[in-house]
Amino acid sequence: KPLYQGLTVTTRSLGIPDSSSLPEDIDANFDLVVDAIFGFSFKGDVRAPFDGILAQLNAVKAPIASIDIPSGWDVDEGSDGKALALSPRMLISLTSPKLCAKGFKGAH
Repeated sequence: KPLYQGLTVTTRSLGIPDSSSLPEDIDANFDLVVDAIFGFSFKGDVRAPFDGILAQLNAVKAPIASIDIPSGWDVDEGSDGKALALSPRMLISLTSPKLCAKGFKGAH
């Protein structure tokens, strides 16, 4: 997991704290949530602690902007009825939209 370790070193050096959960008061303190949890190469089922984080994000009322692939989506098939798949209001595609963007209904 050298990539993860490298990212951890980078975020810590920037003063970004590690966390396995979200703040309880997202709707009261944030106007926008940026979803960049997984990359487009993510495969398999969402597991702890990310299953809990996605459940929390699904409950917030603040708009969510997903980067490249909404978390919980398959890069080719989209959300495909997955319980934890986010339904972001915005999708920001890097370089070009991925196949899953065909099933996206918000702004992009």
